Amino acid sequence: ILYHNHACIICAPANAGKTRITFYLMCQLADDGVDVRYINMDINLYDATVMKREADAVGMKFITPDLNGIYPEEVYKYLEKVARSGEDLNNVIFVIDNLKQIADVISKREIKDKMQMLCKGLTRTGATIVILAHTNKYTDNKGEPIYEGTVDIHNLVDELIYLESDKTTNGQTVQLRGNKNRLTEKKPPSFQIDLDGNVTELESPVNVRKRKRDRG
Repeated sequence: ILYHNHACIICAPANAGKTRITFYLMCQLADDGVDVRYINMDINLYDATVMKREADAVGMKFITPDLNGIYPEEVYKYLEKVARSGEDLNNVIFVIDNLKQIADVISKREIKDKMQMLCKGLTRTGATIVILAHTNKYTDNKGEPIYEGTVDIHNLVDELIYLESDKTTNGQTVQLRGNKNRLTEKKPPSFQIDLDGNVTELESPVNVRKRKRDRG
């Protein structure tokens, strides 16, 4: 799903499971010894407490600037400083949850400059970058999700991954779909999120879009 020293953006509508899925994947990587720095700028105190406890258990740095009175612009300046530091960050993954907190995604001038720094500046340190972002509420005429923002978002990332979600009585099923990446050449994985927010990777991929279409 993720590639070392790449910049990846994971897009989904609100409440489609992008934070839960990304957090699940990052916990696995942190447990394997990767230095994961998960910056969540859009979270309530209860969820932050639960996720911080889970992150601590696997050695992941779970950072909640807004709950500590730190503004998103200060987070961006910190990332700029890291990009200029010259540090070797080959074993580091930065997760930015989410893009809308630090950039106006429909302002071409602002988003281009900020995406250049996040995708090109930070990766020059050797780090891997994962950015969470929103899609529009509606799909295109082929049923494809549409990322929210200017074309620079698409152009500057190495991978663009969509999450497609289907609510069930037990929670929701989520499928990853690749756009502009090698995930398009594979069977993309699917996950189940239960009502308590626990994530399980399914043994076989589920075609969420087809299932919703067949159900009518």
